[in-house]
Amino acid sequence: MAIIKKSDLQRHLNELETRSARLRSAITGSEPNPNIYAQYSNDPEQYRNEFTEVDLTDVEYALDDFRTVLKRLEFLKKLDAPKLKGGE
Repeated sequence: MAIIKKSDLQRHLNELETRSARLRSAITGSEPNPNIYAQYSNDPEQYRNEFTEVDLTDVEYALDDFRTVLKRLEFLKKLDAPKLKGGE
């Protein structure tokens, strides 16, 4: 177990939150192109409610970015706070 100052962790937590939100947004996608609804549904409203358009390149970039942050978390042990001299 490591004892780490909260202030030292904050940057890592902020990066994790930011990258996680970016990945979630990429996976969630956006409203699908209404011009192609007939290829997926008989009803344009149903199509809009049931489908989303996901840019797989955006997902790939966001996933790579998220993995980078996770890799940095492997080095949290370097943030272990030093003990006071004489402290047990």
